[in-house]
Amino acid sequence: MIEQEILKKKAGGRPSKCPDLEKLNTLYCEFSAREIAEFYGVSVRTVRGWVYRARKKVKEEVARNGRTAER
Repeated sequence: MIEQEILKKKAGGRPSKCPDLEKLNTLYCEFSAREIAEFYGVSVRTVRGWVYRARKKVKEEVARNGRTAER
């Protein structure tokens, strides 16, 4: 059941382990990148990439609209 929640399909049809923005934020506030990587079965570098892209997305949304993205 947890595996089904973790794996979701991207637009291209390839499964992704990356959690959504809200879940990633919650996890990163409570756990280290290493702990998140172990839980999802990915490298620490992958988790840091997720965080980098999430921060970039929020910054772009703030610049565009003057507020954060709707969740």
